[in-house]
Amino acid sequence: MRTPVVTRVPLTPRGRRTLVVGRAHLVSFALLAFGVGVSASRGAAQRPSPAAEGSRALVTADEPRDRVDLRARLDPSTHRVEGSLTWRFTNRSRRAIEALYWHLYPNAFRAPERGGSVFLREGGTAIRRRALGREGHLELTSLALDDGTDLLARSTLDVGIPDDATQLQTSLPRPLPPGGTLTLRASFVTQLPEAVARSGFAGDFHMVAQWFPKLARLEPNGRWAHFPYHGMGEFYADFADYTLEVRVPVSLTVVAGGDARPAREEGGERVYHFEARAVHDIAFAAAPDLTVLERDAPAARGAVRLRVAHPPGYEHAAQAQLELTTAALQHMASAYGDYPYATLTVVVPPEAAVAVSGMEYPTLFVSSGPWWASARPSFGMGAAETCVHELAHQWFQGLVATDEVRHPALDEGLTSWAAMDFFQTRDGHASGGRVGRVTFDVFEVERSYSLPRVTPRSPLSAASDFDTDAYFRTVYVYVPLALESVARTWGRERLLRALGDYARAGRFQHPGPQELRAAFEREYGAWFVEDVFDAIFTRGCTLHTELSEPVSRCDASGCREELVARRRGCLPLPLQIEITSDEGTRRLPFPADVHELTVVVDPAHVHRVTVDPGRRNLSDPRRLDDVRVFPARASTPPTRGAGLSTRMLSLFQLLLSLGGP
Repeated sequence: MRTPVVTRVPLTPRGRRTLVVGRAHLVSFALLAFGVGVSASRGAAQRPSPAAEGSRALVTADEPRDRVDLRARLDPSTHRVEGSLTWRFTNRSRRAIEALYWHLYPNAFRAPERGGSVFLREGGTAIRRRALGREGHLELTSLALDDGTDLLARSTLDVGIPDDATQLQTSLPRPLPPGGTLTLRASFVTQLPEAVARSGFAGDFHMVAQWFPKLARLEPNGRWAHFPYHGMGEFYADFADYTLEVRVPVSLTVVAGGDARPAREEGGERVYHFEARAVHDIAFAAAPDLTVLERDAPAARGAVRLRVAHPPGYEHAAQAQLELTTAALQHMASAYGDYPYATLTVVVPPEAAVAVSGMEYPTLFVSSGPWWASARPSFGMGAAETCVHELAHQWFQGLVATDEVRHPALDEGLTSWAAMDFFQTRDGHASGGRVGRVTFDVFEVERSYSLPRVTPRSPLSAASDFDTDAYFRTVYVYVPLALESVARTWGRERLLRALGDYARAGRFQHPGPQELRAAFEREYGAWFVEDVFDAIFTRGCTLHTELSEPVSRCDASGCREELVARRRGCLPLPLQIEITSDEGTRRLPFPADVHELTVVVDPAHVHRVTVDPGRRNLSDPRRLDDVRVFPARASTPPTRGAGLSTRMLSLFQLLLSLGGP
């Protein structure tokens, strides 16, 4: 029997860089030599984290916090989890409650012939480009109070949504007053689905997520924030202190969120134990021969035990993501507040389990990465982008715990910008990748690839209000591009201060859009939130600029060229107009409240006129009409062909402008 081990990986020397992987459709063919190997033993188990000796201080989170004790036995042959839970619940609201509401997330994967689910009908598998294979479900076999009072008979799946079993209402035998407590005990069986979205199995790899009956969040006003498992929506929950015991055959290795205690063998099984304080979920992965790379990574204050688990053959991908997460962890902690937990676990799934990749959980996230460690896309994102994006979720949703169903932009939108900002800060012009000596700006790549295909709707819309395409292009693309436009216009440090203020003030507090708005008002002032913040988050405003064709005008004083710069849209960004001539370069202001501006140039000396030369405005899907190039010409009036040549030269200039040396 192989004894599980963990490979400790020291920090790489200062200055060593991890290869940046950008949009795969542009640069993947140039990134075939990614990462370095590391020797490691397979079958690695989780070794105790520093929390075994003393937990890191945690800010108050939903005090007094619930305690959730979970026990699970995974049968890898049937992909079934037999589980039990003990939930010590406190009514922290201001009102007495007469019922409990539970989420039964695995029932989202019921086959259509058995009723299906809202999740399937809303295209929840489409974002992973998968169709439901073997179904999944959760059967609650018992539910009772600590004194033995049966609650299962007082429970119903009928909460007003037909053909959906992802919610359960339980009537209490008597009202529970504010501050009152209950101890709830349940047993259940969860059948994991074939990996199709976030949770499930692929061969012998199991990602066990959203797998247990979970109480909905109880708002301070006594309202239960319960909802079906939506196709585009994710989750919303209270913070609690979790313990998790997982029993598996000795051939399997388990990693999970939280801090690990030493595993033991008992009755032919291996028993793993984890503890996670002040988190709002817990998930685990199990597979044969998982290897764990581990190091103590520096964060804003102190070290975090960073662990990367991967299947055989994925050594290069795991090593690359260990280096990348080490760097990004320090960046995120400095920008958005200290990472308060002792351990962070990264799971690199096998190719067959790509449907569960790119997903975040408290103190654990699932990245992506094929065995050859290149940029093969996962939902359009390269492995490096996926890794940093999921890490950023530890702050934006993980620590603030916003309502991802009502306001997905507060987690996915902010996270997308934070991840791209990391690459922009670290790699500058090469933030979106490099092909030879040509570099790509990650924000420009997103703008040119994704933005032309959609007119953004209000980013603060609920997840269920979007279809798959509009959800991706509004929340994941428009919001970070609009935020980057703010950074480039009013300064990156100011935007980082505003988001850092929001993240720190909202830590463990379940903030909403008003708290984000207040943080921006503290940094920029009331005028900004009324004119700019609301334009972005409430109306989804964009700004399209263009330069007219030059018109020649001659009089007694001589000849000149006139162009008209125009702006359309409701995003009020102050821009500039750059004129390049024989005499050099000069810039004119193009104020946010000016819709048309006439530019007069000397045709004998001008070379080029450009609107927004600094590329502040990333909400414009087209840049071709922002540039007019003046070829060398005689003093005779331009011919009809001159317009075409100007367009061709503008196109060439634009293509060059996407990259840099």
